Amino acid sequence: MELQWYEGLDWGKSEHQVCLLNATGEHIAERKISHTGSDEDL
Repeated sequence: MELQWYEGLDWGKSEHQVCLLNATGEHIAERKISHTGSDEDL
């Protein structure tokens, strides 16, 4: 079974950033999420 997606996660002090790549390394999506303790940013 080959991987179809790769996810990168940068866990910061005030915000976090997530990056999604496909199997060939193409950038698919990216999102910043504030570190507020609330699920409203998801």
